[in-house]
Amino acid sequence: MVNKENCFDTDKPNETLSFLISGLVAFSENKWMYPYPSTLIRARGLLFGACIEQGKFNFQSISDFLNLLQTPLKDWWPFTKLPDGIDPDIPMLDSQLQISTQMEELLLDLDDLSGNQKFNANELKLVLDNRKIREAVLKVQKHPELEDVKSLFKEVAEDMISHIQKEETILFHIIRYLVDCGKFNERPKINGFKTVKNPIESMEAEHTNAGGAMEKIRNLTNNFTPPADACNTFKLTYKELEDFEKDLHIHVHLENNILFPKAIELEQGLIKNN
Repeated sequence: MVNKENCFDTDKPNETLSFLISGLVAFSENKWMYPYPSTLIRARGLLFGACIEQGKFNFQSISDFLNLLQTPLKDWWPFTKLPDGIDPDIPMLDSQLQISTQMEELLLDLDDLSGNQKFNANELKLVLDNRKIREAVLKVQKHPELEDVKSLFKEVAEDMISHIQKEETILFHIIRYLVDCGKFNERPKINGFKTVKNPIESMEAEHTNAGGAMEKIRNLTNNFTPPADACNTFKLTYKELEDFEKDLHIHVHLENNILFPKAIELEQGLIKNN
């Protein structure tokens, strides 16, 4: 049995396993080379999200992830229920697998953020409609703090929509350009921004602002705890706000602690060697 102290309760273990097996089969058919199958990326995202919920970072890069798969399932499977029909004492991969290169890892991180993450501009636009918050305010007039919550969330959501669009149309293109330079061992020329550090610092500042706004919302809502007289709409509003904050934390962690440092390191290496 899996140690429940190291588990995260969810209804997604079989879904995750399905993506994982499908992704590994496709990956092996491609001789363990980039591009990575979308199913493998999806499985990695589900597993990483479960680890984030636990506060335990069992892996970050694709190399870490594949290394983890070479250990017994019971040692790292983050869900309470083990998948059906799988021996938990046997690794998903053997130790002969060739681990991916630094640049391939960087591309996977971009794939993760660009096309597969839960936190994206389209979903933010839907949440931004704020119907549930307005309904809750109308139904529960004795809680005027919801007006401040609505105003703060509208601001942070609009800022994050713009933020994600800038990443997709500017920063991620620069990082992919750096990867291309690395393939041909060329010195990068980033006109306008001069260095990838400049747009990265701008995005990090926006991360800080969004985090600060969500911290204010958390304080206003007593850590997203509905009052005793809260209606169902009120409770759902707080749950969605808390889910949004969790997605924001994952987004910031993936970029600030994984993607951005790799991009800066790659650029510095190319400049130094060319």
